[in-house]
Amino acid sequence: MEGAQVVGVQKRVRRELHRWTDEEWKKFASTIQTMKETGVYSQFAANFSRRLSPELPEFSLLQSLPWMRHFLLDFETEMQRVASDCSLTLPYWSPSMEA
Repeated sequence: MEGAQVVGVQKRVRRELHRWTDEEWKKFASTIQTMKETGVYSQFAANFSRRLSPELPEFSLLQSLPWMRHFLLDFETEMQRVASDCSLTLPYWSPSMEA
């Protein structure tokens, strides 16, 4: 979104995916679709693939964990920018909710 500005600070609250409403899923899906249509999603995917390639000598799970946290934060921030909604966050999955 051209000219979008971040104003203030908002705490990110990630919720378990089973607790999302239909409206939240629609907004999430729409945002991801927009990111795909504009090429932003493929840039993130390419960056992810390059960095976490097992063929790279520096690849290791422990070294990749801090990078992964930063990657997800950047991805989530871009989602919020595209959606113009700072309350939009990535969901998490809890296997205990499956039972």
